[in-house]
Amino acid sequence: GIYQISAELDGGRYRLQISFVGYQTYRDTLRLEPGEKRVVSVSLEATPRELEGVTVEGRRPVEDAEAGLREIRPADIETVPTPGPGSDLASYLRSLPGVTTTGDRGGRLYVRGGTPSQNLVLVDGIPVYKPFHILGFFSAFPGDVVSSADFYAGGFGAEYTERISSVLDVNLQSGNTEAFEGSVGGGPFLASVRAEGPLQRGASSFLVRARHSLIEQTGATFLSDETPYKFYDVTAKVHTQSQSNQCSFVGMRTYDRGRIDPTQNASFRWENTAVGGNCLLFGGESSQTLEVSFGTSHFNNAMQSTDRTNRTAGTWIAHTRFELSRPAPWDGSVYWGGRFQANQYDLSLQEPFLGIESQSQFLLSGAVHGGLTWTWNDRLTVTPTIGAQSLDEGGGFSIDPRLRLSYDLGTERPAKITAAGGVYHQLTTGITDERDAGSTFRAITPTPYPSNPSQSIHAMLGWDQMVASSLHLSVEGWYKDLQDLPVPRWTPIVRFNTTLARADGQALGADASLEYHNDPVRIGLTYGYGRVTYRASEDRLGAWADQALVEDTPPHD
Repeated sequence: GIYQISAELDGGRYRLQISFVGYQTYRDTLRLEPGEKRVVSVSLEATPRELEGVTVEGRRPVEDAEAGLREIRPADIETVPTPGPGSDLASYLRSLPGVTTTGDRGGRLYVRGGTPSQNLVLVDGIPVYKPFHILGFFSAFPGDVVSSADFYAGGFGAEYTERISSVLDVNLQSGNTEAFEGSVGGGPFLASVRAEGPLQRGASSFLVRARHSLIEQTGATFLSDETPYKFYDVTAKVHTQSQSNQCSFVGMRTYDRGRIDPTQNASFRWENTAVGGNCLLFGGESSQTLEVSFGTSHFNNAMQSTDRTNRTAGTWIAHTRFELSRPAPWDGSVYWGGRFQANQYDLSLQEPFLGIESQSQFLLSGAVHGGLTWTWNDRLTVTPTIGAQSLDEGGGFSIDPRLRLSYDLGTERPAKITAAGGVYHQLTTGITDERDAGSTFRAITPTPYPSNPSQSIHAMLGWDQMVASSLHLSVEGWYKDLQDLPVPRWTPIVRFNTTLARADGQALGADASLEYHNDPVRIGLTYGYGRVTYRASEDRLGAWADQALVEDTPPHD
């Protein structure tokens, strides 16, 4: 572990004690001069002993409650079963209120009225476009490689400046630094293998996890039907730490392929490749920390129709990010950072009677953000942030102020009021086939309206309370005002339409969850209600409607 005491200590003698179950306690006395900063590195010696009992006390859910945020841990993921060995983050996300899916081929999450192209997914700081598999139960995140995941259904801070709907920020586990271990698992639909161990004992480690589908081979036996679906994922991580930094390097590969109809030649596939690193830097001479991440990601998907026409689309990203933070004189912290990104967008569409449409575009973009956290009287926490992002051409620029609040009521049974809101802009868009709600093909392009990028204004208000010692209630209402969303123009020609028009809309609803947790029993009840409406003028859509203003309810409503 790495621990930092940032308070300004007076000169004098201080007793230092470090202990951990199964290790010999370390004790020392430090003599510090006024204002002195010191780094102490300690390696504990193992000492087995018999214990009478261990009591673990965790923070109750209300204490950590934040508007729009679900903090996910491996124990949470394990509560939702999957049809295969182990657990998977995808199944857990599908169980949350406000999260919906359409079609039966996986790969898409609609969060509180947003579309999949409006969701940001990060893996140890690396953006990944579509890490969900063709069968909706599985993703590139099996439960035993996830260390933690922050899922924002809305109201997220300005450190996330790239999307307008939701954020899934996944941190992967590090390998065992003391011993080598591994496992092999299998089931009717999936086979998996995992290996981990030290590269330098106590300082660096590796972890490799691979899974491959079996349903194409076993479907006829278990489901009495042909199941022409195949997917696999491979994840590798190297982690190292020293007295002044800890760094990790991650590689990920996913592949999905299937046929739309087992009796036809129509097929589709998608794949992700991501490589990058993340470093947290700190030192004994300063209380501030610097986090830097860098990497490259590639996403590609393709589809062949029954008439043998083909579509391919993909994007390549190279990025670097940094964030500098330090404790503030008040009870809180201050942080700021930035991002620089290069994107290559490619698109090739073959439509009957229309020939082939091809596009290729290279763009640079950048963003900066800053914010602070302030806690007053251990009850009110305020987190204002502001971000700005820009394209290198076309005039695309936005400024996004945001605010998050939480207030602990201090009642006998813990209760908290949470709120969040702000302005969100997105400089990219994802085009899908409006003719088929189950289509998995997505073309990712820069916004066609850089001077008016897609905008969403979030507002949410929540209530969290411990109804009883083991019963937690959470209720949250939310609203999103959507502006300048690129949607395909209505045309009499049946085709995959990349000619876009601007539409506005609104999404609103409420989510509620009631959870009883008293080992070994855990029971959860969730309910989500949402309404989504798009509207645009008839002349924008190119429609043949009778009314001047056209209102449309998208398939994910």
